[in-house]
Amino acid sequence: MSDYLEDDIFKYDSIPEVFWSFEKDEPFSHCLVCSENLLVEGKNYFVEKAFNKGEVIFEYAMCLKCRDELSEELSLQSRRLIENYFAEHIDLETRRERLLEKQNLEIDHWLGHCIVKNKPIKTDSEYQVFAQCIGKEMIYAYAPYAVSGEAIDDVIELLSDETLGILGDFTDKYFGIDVPQKLLLI
Repeated sequence: MSDYLEDDIFKYDSIPEVFWSFEKDEPFSHCLVCSENLLVEGKNYFVEKAFNKGEVIFEYAMCLKCRDELSEELSLQSRRLIENYFAEHIDLETRRERLLEKQNLEIDHWLGHCIVKNKPIKTDSEYQVFAQCIGKEMIYAYAPYAVSGEAIDDVIELLSDETLGILGDFTDKYFGIDVPQKLLLI
């Protein structure tokens, strides 16, 4: 593991391979939506990958600006229900403190269990992993984390038809595939 940078509440380290592009076998370099270069110093972005039976179903990196714009398109009701769901099931601050207190930047510790259901993620055939990055480094704070298919099902049940339509249009446009409904961009 390379040396990591540290500030008061976050740690930064090189981006682990699990968050690299499966297609290119290297870190994502451009935003899926606006194509802006993500590997420049100070560029804040997110990486999401969805797996089904160990295989990558979809993956992308998206800059903070584009992610915020997509989020704003979702219905207010859906956004509130998603926020409430995660607030009720996860104490992100305690999780961050517990993992960072041990100076632990081993990715398996961060992704080993569903952040919502707290069960081993590898027992689920479908799951997603998320990371927040800045330039060529990943931030260890509230992310990285994994979400099981069971938790994704819970979230999908909360979404309005409007939000499901927006997310469906997004996956059609950027992935060119019909993403299984159990998988969700969040």
